[in-house]
Amino acid sequence: MSLNSQQTDHHIAASAPARIEQIIGVHDALSARIAEAAGRFGLAVHPDATVRDLSIGERQRVEILKVLLAGARLVILDEPTSVLAPQEVDHLFEGLRSLRDGGLSVVVITHKLAESRAIADRLTVLRGGRQVLDAVDPAGIADDALIEAMVGRSVSPLPAQRSAPPAAVAPALSLRGVGVRDGRRGTLLSDVSFDVGAGELVGVAGVAGNGQLPLYEVVLGLRHPTHGELAIGGQAVHRPNPRRVLARGAIGVPEDPVRDGVVPGLTVHEHVALDDLPAVRKGLGIDWAAVRERYLSRNEATSLRAAAGDRLLSSLSGGNIQRVMLVRALGAPASLVVAAYPSRGLDVATTRRTQELLLERRAGGAGVLLISEDLDELFELSDRIVVLHAGLVAGIVEPASSDRYEVGRLMLGAEDGAA
Repeated sequence: MSLNSQQTDHHIAASAPARIEQIIGVHDALSARIAEAAGRFGLAVHPDATVRDLSIGERQRVEILKVLLAGARLVILDEPTSVLAPQEVDHLFEGLRSLRDGGLSVVVITHKLAESRAIADRLTVLRGGRQVLDAVDPAGIADDALIEAMVGRSVSPLPAQRSAPPAAVAPALSLRGVGVRDGRRGTLLSDVSFDVGAGELVGVAGVAGNGQLPLYEVVLGLRHPTHGELAIGGQAVHRPNPRRVLARGAIGVPEDPVRDGVVPGLTVHEHVALDDLPAVRKGLGIDWAAVRERYLSRNEATSLRAAAGDRLLSSLSGGNIQRVMLVRALGAPASLVVAAYPSRGLDVATTRRTQELLLERRAGGAGVLLISEDLDELFELSDRIVVLHAGLVAGIVEPASSDRYEVGRLMLGAEDGAA
């Protein structure tokens, strides 16, 4: 070996530790910067988390933080508060006001009227790609007028009076001491116990990533609990899987319909056929006339105006895919409906119709488990609200005797009733 090559090898060997230290230093500095910004803007983001393991809500927080750390002079935020507790919303808005006062321009796209009033200097309403209202003063327009501008018609309120759930019927869903552990992510659920009565709507609240998705998966048999018991309609489900859970009368609306509900290359009708293949088989093939009739009747019964059955489902927008998922689930008979963020991506009118359908299922005697990021929606629909924090049931509250900030405290890990 020549002297020059020996010197080169020695230089590489000597510089490797320095390069590793430099990389570690950059990583530590970036982690500290992320942690500082997360605290300043009220966005709970762990710097070392793997993005592919995060829920939709957690990924949204990461995207917001990326924008705020980029040093842009114009920031456009699309539904930035949808995954936050009320206290976190207040904290984020304080940060945005500071940025605005420092000369930054902020555009917030949202369907939440109260929050748009709380943060916006001016409101603009778009409908069908057209500007319906231009830069109006939030204080100078009523909510009814804003909603009508957004959807083109008035939206009736939900019924205030609802029948009490029957007391003597077996619960539609029972969870007892359910826990879930993941090899990479550790404990996802711990000792979760609650019931959903027949004819009862139970909401689930929590900051994104605190056990909502594992709970949905366990109830619908998509994930095996590490321990604990699951019962549907008073009957225990041993070694739950989707086939056994669906056979007991459960139906689900997935958190991410594009990822969890769409088979690329299949039409809407073909997705409907997948719901219950034995019921639509005809010899060795499929009775497509029966499939078309099934989809048409469910579409009409729900009044959701979902896409034509011959359309490729994967070619539709997110909101139209969600409509199809809702027609499949809420138009079918079920004794237990598990809906994860059913109004995500929908306009105000379709959201209200979805809420009405959930209440109709409740009135018809089904148990409804509603996982939602919208506390206003949970308070409006729920008989009780189960609050999750770090995979634990932090508390169970009744909307009539609680408020959004008490639920927010539980979402953030405070003791029930703590200040």
